Amino acid sequence: MTEKGKLIVLEGVDDAALAQIGTELCRWLREHGLAAEHTTEPTYGPAGSQILLARQGRVQFDATSLALLYLADRLDHAQRADGIESWRAAGRHVVCTHYGLAAAARLWKQVETDWQSGINAFCCAPDLTLFVDLAVSETHRQRLRESYLAAIQDWQSSQHNIVMIDGVRSVEHARQACQKQISHLLELEHLECDWGA
Repeated sequence: MTEKGKLIVLEGVDDAALAQIGTELCRWLREHGLAAEHTTEPTYGPAGSQILLARQGRVQFDATSLALLYLADRLDHAQRADGIESWRAAGRHVVCTHYGLAAAARLWKQVETDWQSGINAFCCAPDLTLFVDLAVSETHRQRLRESYLAAIQDWQSSQHNIVMIDGVRSVEHARQACQKQISHLLELEHLECDWGA
């Protein structure tokens, strides 16, 4: 029987940097003989497309509707034929850029946190969430970072496995720190030889 793959989530406020790190982490896992898939949320599925349109200001939703759209997109992402759960069942590790924590951060103080936690229970929980804390200067990113930090504090009290990754030095340093955490999760100490100083 194939061992189920792990769900590893990357969170943070710099989507370009997270995409780069996610791609490199999957390449690193594959180079060490491990099957891996890189994916992201929101997806371009029916619900995810609505979220993306809302971010562009092309459609308007209240916060509760947005929270439900995030949930619908996550469930579709997990349960479709070529999705997170099918990959994991086949023994592939999944590196997902943004997941439930992203929705909690974006909707922080706009919806009731216990209610949002309750609806998140319908989704598979990540085995590991890595919050890559990169330097930000734009005001909107600073606000989103503050919301992330508040959501993380709330989620960690609920036994979520969230690790803070210092990304201020460089994206490369953040990637190496992510590799270290993933190596521990997968109990693959031989991968440590790849880490930089």
